[in-house]
Amino acid sequence: MKELGLSSRAFTVLDSAGIKTVRQLSAKSDAELLATRNIGKTILHEIREKLMLPLSTITVSRWTIEEQLRQPRAYDLIVRAEEQIRRFIEYNLMKHYGEHWLTNGISPAIQKKVINRTQALHVNWTVTDFLRKLDFGDYKTVILHPLNWRPVFSRQIKDRKAIAARLTELNAYRRSVAHSRPLSKAEFFSLTANVKGLVRQLKLRR
Repeated sequence: MKELGLSSRAFTVLDSAGIKTVRQLSAKSDAELLATRNIGKTILHEIREKLMLPLSTITVSRWTIEEQLRQPRAYDLIVRAEEQIRRFIEYNLMKHYGEHWLTNGISPAIQKKVINRTQALHVNWTVTDFLRKLDFGDYKTVILHPLNWRPVFSRQIKDRKAIAARLTELNAYRRSVAHSRPLSKAEFFSLTANVKGLVRQLKLRR
């Protein structure tokens, strides 16, 4: 966990809670972390920031001022998009499958991935709790899964190829930001357009 560059206070609190690896930390939801002794909003914000923007071989001092200002805005856009994706998936899986969303709406491969990562599947998890345990690329797998696409998502997303391409592009920008690779002005504009389009496309229809 030292590679994240956490403050000594955050590192000590996590170590005391038995969270000793980046993998363990990444599997925790915000609610789970806040329920951990001595973790408040300040430490939670630090953890989330470090997980999205880990230390890089590129020092900030080598970035231009414009790049330094652009990066946190790119992070905020990605977080906004990811929250919208989770809300959209949760709403539609619950609407179609109800309490059977996990067994009917999540493929065995994705379930196995979460079990391997967290050592368990909790019956009281919400869909969003579950989705927080996935990699960003897994959202596309859930949406485009053959058992889900036609009955659950195709009624709101008309173009399968377009949503697949949008999610793939957004994931590429997410990896860039996560590895502290500065986005160019053109890339930032493309990311902004992608997120705006995605939010419109995945708007909840009650």
